[in-house]
Amino acid sequence: MELAIIFAKTATVAHGCVDFYFAVLAAGHGRAADLHAGAALLAGFCVYAADIGEFLSLQKHAGGFRDDNRQRISGNAFADGLFQTRNVKGIDLNDVFNTDRAAESGKIKNGDYVVKTIVSSMMPDAVAEAYGVKCYNCLTGFKFIAKIIRENEGLAQYIGGGEESFGYLAGDYVRDKDGVSACSLAAEAAAWCRDTKGVTLYEWLQDLYVKFGFYREGLVNVVREGKDGAELIQNMMVEYRANPPQAIVGSKVVEIYDYKTLELKNTVTGEVCPIPGITDKSNVLQWVTEDGTKVSVRPSGTEPKIKFYFGVKAPLASVEEFEKVQDELDAKIEAIKVELKLV
Repeated sequence: MELAIIFAKTATVAHGCVDFYFAVLAAGHGRAADLHAGAALLAGFCVYAADIGEFLSLQKHAGGFRDDNRQRISGNAFADGLFQTRNVKGIDLNDVFNTDRAAESGKIKNGDYVVKTIVSSMMPDAVAEAYGVKCYNCLTGFKFIAKIIRENEGLAQYIGGGEESFGYLAGDYVRDKDGVSACSLAAEAAAWCRDTKGVTLYEWLQDLYVKFGFYREGLVNVVREGKDGAELIQNMMVEYRANPPQAIVGSKVVEIYDYKTLELKNTVTGEVCPIPGITDKSNVLQWVTEDGTKVSVRPSGTEPKIKFYFGVKAPLASVEEFEKVQDELDAKIEAIKVELKLV
């Protein structure tokens, strides 16, 4: 199977194991019928477990989740990551993979599209643009991903989509997160890397950072419980709307997205226009700076907390500079937390 884009995500869970999410975007081959036989995929997952283990262990993990219904991928049997990543307590994640093989073989067609949430990594946008694939951004929740699939039925080919909290859907045969097919595609990705490129999944990821840019993500949850806490969170959003930051760690804020009013403000020109492609409202703010840094602020809809998502990027000249650039990006995320008084 020709893989086009893969999103991978990992996190350390409370019971001490590593959960990982591979959001795999196949080049028009997302359906289960297009996969190799299930037995072969399972065998591949075992054979290439060492490569997957290397990929996971060499990344820095931050935060995590439990998913007892196993709708997301749970890699408890193995020792970060498009949709990635660390986007839910650090999404080192949303690490995107795009295969040169898929592009070279012409498997990607005009009109193909992927979907991700607005608080996920910015790397899928860059990869999709490079291969002529449309990347939709939507609010958090699979109902919004399903809505985009429905609107495009008979018009365009859905490749795959996922959200920052580890859920992924590789085909349009169901309209909710599907960890089973995503696990199969993860095995296929590891096998494809080793058998056709002679590299591990982790080495391929580094090559992609060189090709598309090094993207890094982070998350801070500020918990405020009780009635007073809920009011404080709402007051924080009011204050951010009234007095948004003018710069973030030295880079001027050039765009402000307000998903409650569905308005996008260009702070350089003062122009205000509708946010492209978004019709559903949500109490979310985003600030984008000149250097491409993105900070999103979103009160949780289910818990007494307000979430701060960070996305930073930098060019990676060579694989040899990987650790150096990674440390610089992590330091930048920490500096943003300090500047916003979150630590």
